[in-house]
Formats: sequence, structure tokens, C-alpha cells
Amino acid sequence: MEKIKIILVGDGGVGKTCLISQYISNSFVLNHIMTTGIDKQYKEIEIKNKKLKIEIWDTAGQEQYRSVNKLLMKNTQIALVVYDITNEKSFNELNYWINLVKDNNKEKEIIFGIAANKSDLFENQIVSREKGKKFADDNSYLFFETSAMDYKSIDNAFNKLCEAFVNKFLLNKNEKSENNENDNKNKNINNKNDGNEKEKENNVKYMNSVNNQHNIVLNHKDHQKDVKVKGGCCLKKKKKNEENEKIKK
Repeated sequence: MEKIKIILVGDGGVGKTCLISQYISNSFVLNHIMTTGIDKQYKEIEIKNKKLKIEIWDTAGQEQYRSVNKLLMKNTQIALVVYDITNEKSFNELNYWINLVKDNNKEKEIIFGIAANKSDLFENQIVSREKGKKFADDNSYLFFETSAMDYKSIDNAFNKLCEAFVNKFLLNKNEKSENNENDNKNKNINNKNDGNEKEKENNVKYMNSVNNQHNIVLNHKDHQKDVKVKGGCCLKKKKKNEENEKIKK
């Protein structure tokens, strides 16, 4: 079983402890004591047939504990950087936390995720989703909207982070090739489905065209019948009328 160290960082009060509590025990604590020291939780999951034991470290965001955090950040493999969507200062501090993690893990590649937390408080939102997503995209980080009241949003964030780690560091070349083949197969299936839909659409257009031509032929035959019954078409009738007029004169 592969052990992975995940660390949650961000300003005090952004909801790191509540996210962990919901993820580990599927519970939400409305009034909790702010983290002042070190807290560590474990959870076992499976990603792409790889069994993982994830070690989740909670850090204190207050200024007086930041020196302690430096020690906790050693050997980090995944970092989830959290901000509060109702607090712009917590968003502006993202670079500080990211650099802190990087500085304490030099020459080591880390999977980073940005969590726009407290998404349930959208009525008081100050930092827009677009702003948070752009920050993540510009730095090639994963982006998540999370709420400690919504287990699925947190489970999705941790699963996606661990999946990125597995893809990058744990899959061998053969497994990566298999995954790529499966991805390509899925793409081909989707493309084939799209092609079938277009073919159906073209067939419908063709049948409509054939039906229109058929109707034209039928109308023409009906018209020919009228010619035989009524003594000719409009032009022939006109010529006959003109000839009769001349004879009368």
C-alpha cells in the first residue's frame, strides 16, 4: 500500500479542519476550535487499482503558528491550498502558502490543488469562481469548489488530487499506455456515436429530399392527366384560343 502525504494550507478560518472532518468522518462541526498545533488523519482509498493510505495534515493558519508549519511541510506530496470565497484576503494569500510549501520541498514535484471553500455561502461570495479558476489555470493547478457541508465536493477534490498523483508517479509505462488506450477507445466511441448521429441526420435529409422529388413527380403526373382530360396545359390552351380567335375573324 502506497502512503501519500497531503497537507492542507491556507489562512486561519478558511475551513481546513471542517473539510478534513467531513472527509474522514462524514460529519460537519458547526462550531469548532481553531487549529493551534498539529493534527493528522488517515484514510485508505483505491485509485486505478492502486491502494493508497493517505496521510492528511491539518495546519494552523494564524501568523504565530507559521514557523511550526514549515516543519510539517517537509516531504509533502500533495498540497490543497484553501481560501474562503467570502474573504478576499484569504485569496490574496494563496501565493504565500504555495511558496511556503515549495520552499520546504525544494527539488520535489508536488501536486497542487486550489479549494474555493464555503461554496454554500454563495450569497456572501466576494471572490468569484472565475477569478479562482483563472488563478488555478494560470499556474496549472487543479481547481475545486468545496463546502464542509457537502461531502461529495470534498471527496471529489481528494480523489482528483490522488488520481493526478497516481498518474504522474505510480503508474508504470505499460499501465499509462493502457490508460491512454482506454481513453482513446472512449474518445473513438464518442466520435463514432457523433458520426452515427450525423449519418442519421444525413439519412433523414436524404429521405426528405427523395420524398420531395417523389411528390414533384406525382404532381407532374397529375398535371399530365389534367392535360389529357382538359385538352392540354395552359400554354396549349392559350395557343388554341389564339387560333380560334383568328378563325372567327
